[in-house]
Order: sequence, then C-alpha cells, then structure tokens
Amino acid sequence: MSRIETFLGVSVAASSRIDVTDPKNNADTAAEKPPAPVYELYSWRSKSPNARLVYIRNVHTANVEVARLAHGPLGFDMEWKPIYNKGQAENPVSLIQLANSDTILLIQISAMPRFPEGLKELLSDPRVVKAGVGIQGDCKKLFSDWGVPMRNCVDLSLLARTVDNERWKGRYVAPIGLARLCEAYEELTLAKGKATRSNWEQVLTEVQQQYAANDGHVGYWLYCKFAQMASAMNPVPRLVYYTFDYLDGRLCDPFIGVRWSPDNPYYDPGPPPPPPPPRPPKDKKKAVQREGERAVPRAVRFGDHPRASDVQVGRAPASPPSPRQVGRAFPSPPSPRQDRAGPSLQFRPPSRQPPRARGQSLGYREPPVFVPPGFGMKPQPTHPAANMHTHATPVLNTSSGGVGEHSGAPSGRGKPRRSRPRRPHRSDPS
Repeated sequence: MSRIETFLGVSVAASSRIDVTDPKNNADTAAEKPPAPVYELYSWRSKSPNARLVYIRNVHTANVEVARLAHGPLGFDMEWKPIYNKGQAENPVSLIQLANSDTILLIQISAMPRFPEGLKELLSDPRVVKAGVGIQGDCKKLFSDWGVPMRNCVDLSLLARTVDNERWKGRYVAPIGLARLCEAYEELTLAKGKATRSNWEQVLTEVQQQYAANDGHVGYWLYCKFAQMASAMNPVPRLVYYTFDYLDGRLCDPFIGVRWSPDNPYYDPGPPPPPPPPRPPKDKKKAVQREGERAVPRAVRFGDHPRASDVQVGRAPASPPSPRQVGRAFPSPPSPRQDRAGPSLQFRPPSRQPPRARGQSLGYREPPVFVPPGFGMKPQPTHPAANMHTHATPVLNTSSGGVGEHSGAPSGRGKPRRSRPRRPHRSDPS
C-alpha cells in the first residue's frame, strides 16, 4: 500500500469490496432525505437599494428625522443590553429601529438625556402602522421603561397565521420567529450572530448597525407582503385579529378600547399533535450493581430494624430498671453465650419523663402543674378552744347605730373576740 493508503488505514482492494447494496452506502437512500436548503443572507440594500441608513444619538436629530418619514407602515423593533448575571434586573430599552422603503432609523435613546418628543408622538399615532414579531412584549417593555404608549401595532406572527392558514397550523397565539418568516416568504436567511447578545448601550459598530437595520427592514417588507395577501382574501380578515393598542399598561382593542386578546374565529389550528409516547414503567426493585449480588428485600433493609449493637445478646434482668437506667444502655448480667471480652449492652426505649432538674432526687417526680401546699387537705386544729362552739355576741353597729352579731370565729389565740360597747359622747342627752 502507498503512504496515503497506509495513513487512511484501508487499501484499494478493501475499498473495492464495499457492498454497494448496503442502505448506508447507497446513494439513492441519501437522496431520500435532502439536506436543509441554504439561502443567501438577507440584506436591506438588496431590497431597497436607494434607502438611507441613519444612526442617531441626540434628541434634535431624532425629532428631525422622524418628521421626515413618509406616511405609511413602518417596521418596528427594539434592542437593549443583555444581562450577564443571574438574578440581575433587565436593562432598559437602548435602541429603537424604524424602517420603510426609503429610510431606516436607528435611534439610540440610551445615549439621550430624554425620550424624543417627535418619536413619542409617532409611536402613539393611530394612523401609522408599527409591525413586528413579538411586538406585544416590546410595547410592554417600552411602556415600563420610558412610559411611552403605542397604537396601531401589528403582530406579524398573528398576521401570517391569518393570511396563510394552510402553511401555519397549531395554536393561534404560538409565536413564529422573524428569521423563520423570512425564510418561508423571502427564501433568505436572516443573520443571527453574536450581535444579538452584544452591548447596545455603547457606540454601535458596523456589524451592530447592519444587524439592527435588517431586523427593522424585514419587518416592514413582510408586512407589505402579508397586507397584499389579506386584501386578496374573501372576506378580508378584520384588523382586530392581529392589531392592538397598548395604553395604560394593557392591551386594548384599537376601535372600542376594551381589553384585547389575540383571537381569530376563522383560524383552523389543524389536528391536535399526537400524544407523547408512554414512559416505560420504573423498576421498583433495587438494581443489582455487582455480579453475583442479590437485591435486598424491603423488609430487611438497613434502618427498618434495630442495629445489632443495640440488641441484647444475654439474658434480660429480672428486676425492672431504675430511673437512672431508663433511656440509656446498661450492662446486663453475664451469659454463657456472650463474649467474655466485655459486658453486653441492652437497648431500652427512651423514657417520656421530662428531664431531671439540677438537685432533684431520682425517686421524686415533680407534679405536672403547680399545686399550692396543703390544697385539698383537712386542716388540723392548733388550740383546744378552736373546737369549742362559740355563741354570737351582740355588738354595736357603728355604721347604722344598731346592734349586730359577731360571727364567733376564733381569734389567732383560740379565744373568741369580745366586742366592747361604744362610749357615749359628751353631747349625748343621756
């Protein structure tokens, strides 16, 4: 074999013995699955060679260029600086693209001290169509970041499903990417590279400018094509199927002002997708990892029974354990079967008794609640006179001047308390 044949590891004779009838080596089989078509890149210069690209970074120039735009539909798109750290807040809108057949404006509002008044009036003008893919989210973000409402917005994804229902099936609200629409109707590839995740707050490079210009211009070009298809339909689809306003932070119907949601009663989503294949049942048995190892049944797995070190090997003691031994392992009496190297341990379940306080006797159990001393006991007499029956002694009632009775309760020394009559005052007539 030659040097090249030796490097490839196969000889000419061996290669001639390859079976051409093998499906893997048959050219007819390869022709059954043609490769994906490769289209040329989309360029706004090829579609509108006389259009001019204007990159704007100050408010005055933005107002002047917006006023020069011709009346008619506009392709709309936005860009902002991506976030590179997880959990970081999203950056505000940096760039707004507006495009038609003769002008493409790249307005970098992040470089301006305020939002241009002329641009705000244009976006809120109901006579000017603003068309784009995913424009609902763009309207929400623009209002959240800059407080700018938008009117007469057209979602190109909904418009494509409305005018070309035979091509697009599935849910009506399912989004269709701008690059996919460009390949389907223009047979051109919309370049998506590193510029998508680039910094849109810095001075734009030539690559960033061309990327932003193509995104805005293809939106305008697709809207013109879809509008032509819609005008040829009978009946002509209503604008409310794909057009909306964004006012006061919500989607609104462009004609009556009520809340708007994408809906087309004449749209055919097609048959439902096939159900996913059933998942194979999970094997509940433990898989054998090594050869010759058998699976351990669930009933005898570790953790379901006491450990061997906690089980008593010898004979259990005849007397119940003392409070000191409850809840802890203690030596058991020797057994002829146990090892003489040391005493065996007996496992006792933990006691539910509360922990013993410092200085408390082991044989005393503190009551669960506080009971006053002597509560519920029969009082013992302290003097013999306490058992004597005392009669009531008349006393003078100082409050009303009458005579009252003494209860006769024994005093602290065991003698009945005697009441002394009140001495009459000198002023009394008696």
